[in-house]
Amino acid sequence: MLTWWSDPWFRMALLLPLPVWASFYLLGTKPLAAWWMLLIVTPVIEELAFRGALQTLLLRSVAGKLRCGVVSGANALTALAFGLAHVLVYGDPWGMLTFFPGMVFGFFRERYQGVPPAIALHGYYNAGLLLI
Repeated sequence: MLTWWSDPWFRMALLLPLPVWASFYLLGTKPLAAWWMLLIVTPVIEELAFRGALQTLLLRSVAGKLRCGVVSGANALTALAFGLAHVLVYGDPWGMLTFFPGMVFGFFRERYQGVPPAIALHGYYNAGLLLI
């Protein structure tokens, strides 16, 4: 049985934030939040709320039955809500870019029918922000 940590798609998802981290580094942008917020608290709370609650609810609706390739309507709507929440919380339109990692997190939430892979990736993606 394939586990999420041995899944080639999950391993590819580990490489996805590298260009973003590099661009933040080159631009000299530093995250303002404390490391524990970025690595633990935020990923757990956001993933339980968005992928655990909202995406699960949407998967049981019509949105869960709509698909475009590997992307469900539930995942797309949850990622959109995730991006909009970042815009509202941080007051910065660039927050909408979190739509893209939100799609990755949602993909693995659905693939493994749970939030642990999404939490792990979210913490990992945020860790890159601390390294720049």
